[in-house]
Amino acid sequence: MNGDVKASNLQTGVYSGPVGSPYGQHRFSRDCLVREENIEALNTSIYNRSHSDKENGAFYYFLPTNVVLQRNASFTQVIADTWYLCLMITVQLPFKNNDKAMRMLCKMLPKEVEELIAEWDHSRLHAAFELVHKQNKIREWLNSSDVIFWPHERPCRQSRLQLFPRVAR
Repeated sequence: MNGDVKASNLQTGVYSGPVGSPYGQHRFSRDCLVREENIEALNTSIYNRSHSDKENGAFYYFLPTNVVLQRNASFTQVIADTWYLCLMITVQLPFKNNDKAMRMLCKMLPKEVEELIAEWDHSRLHAAFELVHKQNKIREWLNSSDVIFWPHERPCRQSRLQLFPRVAR
């Protein structure tokens, strides 16, 4: 963990001694550093503790979770036989600060999106596309087969589905 990167007590939460002292200065290798996510890096560059997000502006990226949002946070789509990954990034523009709003939309956001694309793990993305393709095949098979889904008999927090053979009526 020894390296050339120094971290202060504000970053580590541990007493680090006065600046320049031989003891207490935490040194880390660049390989051990935890790097911030791209959107968090954008927010730290415009963060001002004395103002709210309404006055500062902020970037939001909703990671895909089990929370149901009004709109999809990320999804895949096929357009003209080409797969596309769509990510939703929400930008809260600062109130009555048009210069900062233009800088956020025209300089900061495009630069960060280009860096995100450059760092993207293409092998995992292709694996996700293959999974979507398999899921679509399963859905097609279920639609064309004699199997139907019925909701679970008793109410529960998570919707559970049971498989039943299709009954001719």
